[in-house]
Amino acid sequence: MNLAAFTQSKADSLLSGYSEKYKQEKISLIRDKEQYISGETIFAKGFVFTGYELSDISSNLFIEILDKRKKIISQSISPIYKGVSETSLKLPDSLSTGVYYLRAYTKRMLNFDERFQYLKPVIIYNPKEHYAIVADTSQWSFTAMPEAGKLIDGVPSKIVIRFLGSKININSITGTLSDKTSNSVLASFHPLDHNVALCKLTPAFGHIYEIRLTDSSKRVQTRVLPNVSASGVAMSMEQTDTTLTYTINFKNIPQNQTFRLIGTNNFDIVYKAKISSVDTIFRRTFTTKNMAKGVVRFSLFDDSFNLKAERLCFLTPDKPSAPQLNILKKNLTPRGENELAVKLDSNTICFIAAIDEGTDDVSHVDLISSLWLTSDFIDEIKSPSEYFHNVTNNKKEAIDALMMSEKWRRFDWGQLLSGNLPDTPFPDDNYLSYNGQILYKNKPVENASANLMFYFADSSRQLFQIKTDKTGHFQLNGLIFEGAASVTCYSGDKKFDNKLLKLTLTRDSGEKHYLSPLPQNNYITTTLDERLSGQILRSVQTLKNVAMAHDKSKQLQEVIVRAKAKSATQELDERLSSGRFYNPRETIYDFVNKDQKTGASTVAQWIRGRVPGDEKSFSYFVNEFQVQKTDLDIPVSDVAMIKVQGKGASHQIFIYLKTGAALQSAGYSTKAGSIAVAGYEKQNYPFEAPALTHNEETLGTDIRSLLLWSDFMLTEGETAIEHIKFTNNDHPKKIKISVIGLSNSIPFSFHRILL
Repeated sequence: MNLAAFTQSKADSLLSGYSEKYKQEKISLIRDKEQYISGETIFAKGFVFTGYELSDISSNLFIEILDKRKKIISQSISPIYKGVSETSLKLPDSLSTGVYYLRAYTKRMLNFDERFQYLKPVIIYNPKEHYAIVADTSQWSFTAMPEAGKLIDGVPSKIVIRFLGSKININSITGTLSDKTSNSVLASFHPLDHNVALCKLTPAFGHIYEIRLTDSSKRVQTRVLPNVSASGVAMSMEQTDTTLTYTINFKNIPQNQTFRLIGTNNFDIVYKAKISSVDTIFRRTFTTKNMAKGVVRFSLFDDSFNLKAERLCFLTPDKPSAPQLNILKKNLTPRGENELAVKLDSNTICFIAAIDEGTDDVSHVDLISSLWLTSDFIDEIKSPSEYFHNVTNNKKEAIDALMMSEKWRRFDWGQLLSGNLPDTPFPDDNYLSYNGQILYKNKPVENASANLMFYFADSSRQLFQIKTDKTGHFQLNGLIFEGAASVTCYSGDKKFDNKLLKLTLTRDSGEKHYLSPLPQNNYITTTLDERLSGQILRSVQTLKNVAMAHDKSKQLQEVIVRAKAKSATQELDERLSSGRFYNPRETIYDFVNKDQKTGASTVAQWIRGRVPGDEKSFSYFVNEFQVQKTDLDIPVSDVAMIKVQGKGASHQIFIYLKTGAALQSAGYSTKAGSIAVAGYEKQNYPFEAPALTHNEETLGTDIRSLLLWSDFMLTEGETAIEHIKFTNNDHPKKIKISVIGLSNSIPFSFHRILL
């Protein structure tokens, strides 16, 4: 590409094409708490985004625990639905006390810089070991840089200091800016927050400038600023709540050049300006009211499209509307029951948590700061939620300084303009995929059709029809089930004795080891103090209670299942559906045991006549494979059952065909000769408190911190009111109710304290 001929319209086209082909995902992971003990389960909610929208690309979320050598200690895979995922990860009982790393990623993310994957240190204690892991506040360091990266002779510049390593004590750090050439101190300053400090400088050519920081223990660190240039271009920016002003200084450069300023939000161009016939200074102010919010990257190019200056700004998003949370029943007695009602706007997806903050064992992750800020940068940003709550002028200045200290690494202009685009060796997934082969008398079954019957752990079963290639291999995609399943192979071709068919089936894992260096952690080993001892004891006691209550709950459930009488429709539902898409408010239409009197010849016609709403917003599944509306020219006579889920204008419609039921009734449901295959790891869920109340005579003291961890709640075409109950522990102190999610793509984290 001739860069001199490159225009801003081509920049639009190039970025648009890059974004479409190379959309990048990022993950916000909300955990139930900050640290764990060996044998415990990590509970988490995963939000997967492209830019600032929930992603519809990946269908699997991978999470792992790594040790300091990047060895995988434990791992799990969970399905993503509408951009969110319920996930949990069981920790081995044998783990030693130490700092581990929680990693989360999608298959799409493996095609890009792996440092953008979710990777956070997590402390895990072994209760049998009597020492603690704590932050070492002495291991701080810093970088120092001028605004937009350059110092130009005589041009005023802001200097941003970015703190790295340990979280500093703001009041313990003092800084100075010195001219080493004249041996004079030009300015003194203090940190704005835990991340940045700021000072100002008008540099002189030939002079050397130094930043010097000192902490309360008299530890001193220095950094020399970049050399001052006699000529060049410098860019600075000033923000208000509704405007942005940029100033471009030109020093000793040929006049009558043309410069282009391009502002991008993710991969979208949100600002363009052509700057011609410059003399020494150019200044412009524009409104940001209608601009896309979040991180905006401003890049200044000369007329040959060489990058001359770059600066990030943060446009604060509108404050989200909080969901309406009503406390219907408040009972702060030991094991008292509380009841909540939350009103959710349309197009909302969220969950509710209740945590006893008096236990001092809570998670501090915030969805708002994770989406808008931390998930797009590699270096740690400390206490990021502070930038979005109770915003002051000091916080606005601090986040602007933070933007000066960062670079946008989602794409590189130089590589983009030169056509040096990344390889994408990892194709997008479609839930669970399996590679299989069928042999007959040890020879491949070539180019043949066969039936695979899956028997799931919940006693349901499902038929899949496949066709082999010339080597007897085939691929099966789009499966969704938990735990193990047994699979039997059957061919309708009379030349095959089905007892002699040999089936192999291997799940495509889609996993990849982490190769980059692990992020630095600043922790040291010390004596176990009383506070940490209490947290560990609480986790140990809760683990015992959960195990005891689980045993009793399982026994009770077995009695209920044996005593429960099932209708013919319930039995049909159990046979045909996997249970993965179960919804208590679903409507089941039984075409086997009941006369539906449809008057329709195809499934598409039946849906049009029976299911209200906008068909464009419907999701369709045939035998739990997602399909398009154009795939629904299926004769109604072939249908065994249809399930409709959802309310208002949007629905999920599941069509189950009679082929599965017919094959089962024909006598091919035997598990003889079957093989076992693994599905999604069976999700663990936090223990529900009411069972603790029922079994309190057999349990120890209930001192858990997590009181409620709801499933995701989803509204689409209309508002909804959800009622939720939870029970206290034995010593309730300060219970925080959190409603976390998105409404019309705007993230919210709403909290309320029960005292």
